[in-house]
Amino acid sequence: MKHQDALDQLARETARARRRLTIERALRAGLPLALAIGAWAFIAVVGIHEALPLLLQSMTSALALAAFVFLALRIRKGWRGPTEEEARTRLAADCSLDPGAFDALRDQPSRYDPLGTALWRRERERAVERIEHARPAPSPIDLDELDPRRTRDALALALIIALAVGGFNAPDRLARAFVPDPGPLFGDGPMEVEAWATPADYTQAAPVSISDRIGETVSTPPSVEVTVRVTGPTGAPRLVFNGRGGQRSERFVRAADGAWEARLQLPGAGRLKIVRFHTRAYWRITPTRDARPSAAFTAPLAQLQGETVIVGWRARDDFGVRRLALRVRPVDPPEGLARADAIDTELETQAGDPREVESETQVDLADHPYAGMEVEAQIVAFDALGQEGVSSAMRFTLPEKVFLQPLARAAIEIRRHVLAERRSYREERPAQRRTIPAGDILLGNQRIEIRDYDRRPALQRAPEGIRRAVRLVDAVTMMPQDGYFRDLAVYLGFRTARAELDVARTIEDTDLAADTLWRTALRAEYGGAADARRTLEEAQRQLAQASIARCLAPSDRELHAGFGARGAAQR
Repeated sequence: MKHQDALDQLARETARARRRLTIERALRAGLPLALAIGAWAFIAVVGIHEALPLLLQSMTSALALAAFVFLALRIRKGWRGPTEEEARTRLAADCSLDPGAFDALRDQPSRYDPLGTALWRRERERAVERIEHARPAPSPIDLDELDPRRTRDALALALIIALAVGGFNAPDRLARAFVPDPGPLFGDGPMEVEAWATPADYTQAAPVSISDRIGETVSTPPSVEVTVRVTGPTGAPRLVFNGRGGQRSERFVRAADGAWEARLQLPGAGRLKIVRFHTRAYWRITPTRDARPSAAFTAPLAQLQGETVIVGWRARDDFGVRRLALRVRPVDPPEGLARADAIDTELETQAGDPREVESETQVDLADHPYAGMEVEAQIVAFDALGQEGVSSAMRFTLPEKVFLQPLARAAIEIRRHVLAERRSYREERPAQRRTIPAGDILLGNQRIEIRDYDRRPALQRAPEGIRRAVRLVDAVTMMPQDGYFRDLAVYLGFRTARAELDVARTIEDTDLAADTLWRTALRAEYGGAADARRTLEEAQRQLAQASIARCLAPSDRELHAGFGARGAAQR
């Protein structure tokens, strides 16, 4: 090792020995303060400090904090850090060497005669050899001199036991003990709490009072709103929830009777607390789990007269079935429907969210987008939270309405092309923009911005099925003057669908054209009677929806029966 390397090594080991001396002295000097803080923390965690009156809590916290600051200042006043000479002496002692064992590295020969120089070089070489193996030893700190009764060990064990007993309350208790509560200085008095949890309407459960269960675990129905009223604080506290669903907070407001009031919707299980500088009250809320509904077919799907299908189903939910749907997806879909979503058709169900229900429903599937295809059908039950319960799949061929008139069949064929194409449009590029002088239109110095969308029409971005439908519409309506369109409404229906496809920019926009083509086919097949048929079907649909939302009155039932009789007679 070179001389300079030996000096660098000596500096590093000296600094390490100095750090060890600093830690030893800090532990010796800070032991009384640490014991005092530990004893106060034990008093706080076991709940002794929390049991005191509010004003006394604040006063004792302030006194304890002042005592800790006083002890810390005394330690700071008497503190003396280790010097470099002390660190080097400690390093030599740890290596079982004389205190001046490393001085030769910095010394110079007193005389430059051959003998003196030789002796100096030999001593420096020995010092270099010593520094290569010099390491400060981690000598144990003997605290028994300051704490002969080993109070520190007993206090550490007591703190561990106190933390285990205090559990989740320990952080709040420590905060109140070490940070004085300024509430009593502002006039806060003892807090009186009145609280209850109101379940959601769909649970049909009564409110749960939690006023006398502060600090306890409270089981509630799912989806509860907690209302808390407090008296005592002069300022507005906060109602804080921490748990599943994140953190939520609501500040209390003055009620008409002068009390503080707050409402908070709880997203799940967690800890609800009232905070006024510190936590003043808390609850552990554990809502019961709202399970998913269950649904099943009670009989195979059967086709009745026309395009009506009878669906036998059974559904169950712990808090009530809100609505039902028949979900279908094609078994062997064409290319345009390879990634299409399943389609839900609403089914009529009993009002009042029954917990268990079984029935048969007749569904008109004449205008279903997957009409004529083999599909997998499922019953889907929904509860009030939107959770789904899905039955096992059943294969079935959806009925398809038969049209006899050529124009009606053409409209249905074009509609099939539209509905069988669910692939997305290609990405739209920004329209070209340019400006022209405004002239005298405005003030003479402005310019008019022009956006030319015709150069990049949406049909160029449309998938193949939509473009094929447009070509078919153009072919059918190419020569309207030849007398083929005897009903002008049918021709206008085709052209309206063509315009709707032309302006569509997403695949969802084409559904409007599909609906227009369906109404056009009915017009071509039935003539003016199609309007009356559609009006009747719409009235029946609205009445069915109203019966789901509320219980039907006797007069409404008679009206519903009359509509059904008229519909059967017209069909």
